[in-house]
Amino acid sequence: MHLGHDLRIDIAGLEHGSRAIDHEVEPSGIKDLSAEFLRPILITGSVRRVNHRFYLDIRIATIADLVCDRSLEPYTESVDRQISAVYELNGELAQEQRGQDLADVDIRGLYPDAQWIDVSEDVRQELMLGLPMKRIAPQYREQSIEQIFPDLTAGEVEPDSRWEALEKLRGKQS
Repeated sequence: MHLGHDLRIDIAGLEHGSRAIDHEVEPSGIKDLSAEFLRPILITGSVRRVNHRFYLDIRIATIADLVCDRSLEPYTESVDRQISAVYELNGELAQEQRGQDLADVDIRGLYPDAQWIDVSEDVRQELMLGLPMKRIAPQYREQSIEQIFPDLTAGEVEPDSRWEALEKLRGKQS
């Protein structure tokens, strides 16, 4: 199944049954995607229709280019996320949900004449959520700062003379 540049899943003519999704998209094809994503994004899965409902199950996989918070060295991290969503051909529901964030909605409305399902925002959000909060290169994950930078912790550190005036003020308040 083909996905358009803006990640629309074609559902036109899909009667009961399913279609496979197997596509690669460039990060530039996803609006407002974080700069850490420079490599192609693989999208695989299926869309299945049962009566007036479409069941979407896709996997998103790519590699993010990150910078280690500890060493400032560049490294890569795999990002692998799942999206499952249910859509229903229901014009009233589609109108009611128009312009809303649908991330926590159980059933998403589609207009009866819908030709596609746009998953751009879902893919963008899932990729962003897949980025680690702490960006630590694999070789440093089990090491303390002292192990990574032994020179910084060796011996006594001379106090910075710029702080002397502040120390004097602090001493007067005690």
